[in-house]
Amino acid sequence: HWIELLKTVIEGLNEHEYDEIRPYLMLTQYMIAKPAECYNGPLDTILSNFVDCVKRNATYFKFMETVFDFIFKITSKYEHIRNWFYAKKNVWEWMIEWIKEYKMPPNPIA
Repeated sequence: HWIELLKTVIEGLNEHEYDEIRPYLMLTQYMIAKPAECYNGPLDTILSNFVDCVKRNATYFKFMETVFDFIFKITSKYEHIRNWFYAKKNVWEWMIEWIKEYKMPPNPIA
């Protein structure tokens, strides 16, 4: 069931380092890749929960870089996902501010 898959994704993103989250990103892509199915789950619920999870992990620079790469990939590849991002800017626009603020990783010495 898609709700269990979404819980697995959220848990995996919350509990793993940036270099271990790829399987959870691929599972997310699997759930939302086909517009007619979206793994029998509403696209809005899946992506809203995904973006909320990302926001909770926004203090991790490498995590965010990895997620941005993933978002660019899925929005380039899937029109229905791109359309969701166009329609739901209020859900993800905080990412624009994040990018403006964190152009480079924080200095661990500072």
